[in-house]
Amino acid sequence: MARKADKGVVRGDPSRTRALILSAALKEFSENGLGGARIEAIAGNAGVNKQALYYHFGSKEKLYQATLEYGYESLRILDKEAISGTSGPAERMRALVGYFFDTMAGNRPVVWLVSEENRLRGRNLPLSPRIRDFTANFVSLIREIYDEGVEQKIFRPGIDSEQLWITIVSVSYLYFGNIYTLSYIINKNLDDPKMLKARRDHIVDIVLLGIERR
Repeated sequence: MARKADKGVVRGDPSRTRALILSAALKEFSENGLGGARIEAIAGNAGVNKQALYYHFGSKEKLYQATLEYGYESLRILDKEAISGTSGPAERMRALVGYFFDTMAGNRPVVWLVSEENRLRGRNLPLSPRIRDFTANFVSLIREIYDEGVEQKIFRPGIDSEQLWITIVSVSYLYFGNIYTLSYIINKNLDDPKMLKARRDHIVDIVLLGIERR
């Protein structure tokens, strides 16, 4: 029965097969790195055979590159729906920062995969040029809200939008990338919902304090 299911997935819906493989690959690569990840484990968790995996991605390295792209894509801001219910630059920026924190909180394996790629000194990123495009909407939206805030004399002028983006990414990434070691060091469960909310609120406040006029 398992073999029939595998063949059905592969032949019946190639896009779904790719999605299943990428989801399984994200888990495997994020936990074991490029060197330690096993194709057999990815195929098994995806519910396909190894032949199907190689048919869609060609090699382990190309699958890793596709998974890296898939991971970055899951973190991008697709539209403005998350902040459409807010009014004013300050509230919109608060909503945007909080939205990114929530997105990263819900995509922990991506955080770990990015850590793996940093360990590899980013050597695979140039092979996936679309990754740069995935952040374009986020940076553009930050610039739009910030410029509006400057015009309304709510935000102080002279802040680079890309630097602001790096700050927003960094403070969220650091938290989830080190959540277990930090939890041990301060002897608190930073993954507890109350602690996550406290951190989210703190990050939002810090970002706004850094850009608002005083």
